[in-house]
Amino acid sequence: MASKKFDYSNDMVQDNGAQDESESREILRCQRLEQRNNALANEFHDLKPEIGRAYNCLCNLVEQSGALAGTMLNLLDLLKTALPVRLTDADKKALQDELHSIADDAVLKIRKERERVEIDIRRNSNRISLTPVTFWGLVALLIILSTFFAIVVFANVKMFHSGILTEIIVIYSVLIVLTLTAIAFTFYYRH
Repeated sequence: MASKKFDYSNDMVQDNGAQDESESREILRCQRLEQRNNALANEFHDLKPEIGRAYNCLCNLVEQSGALAGTMLNLLDLLKTALPVRLTDADKKALQDELHSIADDAVLKIRKERERVEIDIRRNSNRISLTPVTFWGLVALLIILSTFFAIVVFANVKMFHSGILTEIIVIYSVLIVLTLTAIAFTFYYRH
C-alpha cells in the first residue's frame, strides 16, 4: 500500500497548469510583438514616399547649388578675362560671403524639410493601425448588419402597410445616399 507521504500526483497536475499558463502568456506575447512589428512596418511603408521625396529635394538642391557655384566661378573667370580689373580682397570676401549666404539658405531649406518630415513621423506614430484581417472582418460585419436591417425594414413594410413607415424609409435611404456621396467626394478630392 502506497503512502500518502510520497504521492505527488496533485503537484504534477498543478505544474501542468502553470506550464499551460506560461505557454498561453508566451503565445499572447508573440501575438502582441507580431502586431507591433506589423504596425511599425506599415508606418515605415507610409513614410517611405516622404523619405524619397525629401531625398529628391535634397539631391535637386545639391545640384542647383553646384550649378550656381560653377556659374559664379565661370562669371569670375569671364570678369578676369573681359575686364582687366583686379578684385580686391574686400571684393573677394564680399563674393565669398554672398556664396556662403546662399549655401546657408540652402541648409535652412533642408532643415525645414527635415523638421516637416519629423513632424509627419510623430503624427503618424499616434495612428492606430488595423491588420487586414481585422479590417475585412469589420467590412463583413457591416455588410451583415446592413442586410439584417434591410430585411427587418422590408418585413415591417409588408406586415404593416404603413405610409409613414414607407416615408421614413425613403428619407433614410436618401440620407444614406447623400452621406455616401459626401464621403466619396471627400475621399476623391483628398487623394
